[in-house]
Amino acid sequence: MMTDEPQKMLNISWDMFHRDCRELAQKIIEVGRFEKMVAITRGGLFPAGIIARELNIRHIDSISIASYDEYFQGELRLIKPPMIEGDGEGVLFVDELVDTGKTLAFISKSSYRNNICQGKRRKVR
Repeated sequence: MMTDEPQKMLNISWDMFHRDCRELAQKIIEVGRFEKMVAITRGGLFPAGIIARELNIRHIDSISIASYDEYFQGELRLIKPPMIEGDGEGVLFVDELVDTGKTLAFISKSSYRNNICQGKRRKVR
């Protein structure tokens, strides 16, 4: 399903980006301990790197889901599943933004998941 209007863009500096990632890492610490991380590509790779360093997470993987074609959101499709094993407890999923919530819903419902999304869900913004 394509939308007719392009997504709005917000330009920020690297300093602002690092500051925001560090602030988010502090909020994540308050929520609980995470031992593994899954970055949602492509946008989640950059904040995941900074947050992983702040939280001292070394077990990092990625999941690749395509939903945007340039500026328009279409149907979600899985390109690469994460390879992290376990019951999902202690796994932090990182993306660069939350707009519709469809990506997280897609991850939660995907058949590949190997129980990775069975852990407690905790939102941090």
